[in-house]
Amino acid sequence: EKEKEKEKEKNESEKNENEGSSTKQLFGTSQEEIERILQPGHEYFNLNPFEVLKLPLEFTDSDLKKHYRLLSVLVHPDKNPDFPDAHKAFDFVSEANKTLKDPEKEKVCRGLASEARRRIIEHSQKGHYVDMETGKKLIDQEAIVDITDEVAFNQTLRLFVTKLFIEKQAKAEEAAQLQQAHKRREEEQRIQKEKEKKHQREQEEHWEATRDQRVNDWRSWQSGAKKQKIAPAVPKLKVEKNEKAQK
Repeated sequence: EKEKEKEKEKNESEKNENEGSSTKQLFGTSQEEIERILQPGHEYFNLNPFEVLKLPLEFTDSDLKKHYRLLSVLVHPDKNPDFPDAHKAFDFVSEANKTLKDPEKEKVCRGLASEARRRIIEHSQKGHYVDMETGKKLIDQEAIVDITDEVAFNQTLRLFVTKLFIEKQAKAEEAAQLQQAHKRREEEQRIQKEKEKKHQREQEEHWEATRDQRVNDWRSWQSGAKKQKIAPAVPKLKVEKNEKAQK
């Protein structure tokens, strides 16, 4: 039993050493990672879960588990009492992990990475970043790179993937705004129709409520008209002049 315990302790020690070595290779210090995740503009940069977790674009499930485990420990609020914003960094790490663990969202993320790779390769080979016929911009000019330069290509690729995530978010926000505007118009139309219905209903109720009064007024008017004596009109006589008599 003692040998088993020693073997277990040895394995755990080796595992911790390996993890410590992996952490140093993949990530910086706790402070460096917190600052990286919360850098200026992080609301946009952190839309890209690959960058948050420092994952390769063609990651495996094992990669995801490893990167999340190591990074979440580094930025955990309990491990960083001197950094009041550590909880924000931890939330971004958790959200990135949650996104890539969701099959549908993972598929979307991998699709954006593939699209970025395709566009960079295609337009770098053509040597232009706009459609020659329409003049429409297809890719950032900075994304035209020497695809044989692996380092430059990978750097450009990761940046362009982030750009696509930002564009995706912008489109989603625009669609949400349009939907809200549509709902507001519908609500305004509904309120206007309700007002019109209410006005019509009030008019009908008023008309019905004053019915007896109108009938009485009409009868009174008829009764008064019968009592009045109207003298017949006297026709005017035309006086003919006797021109001969005047002579």
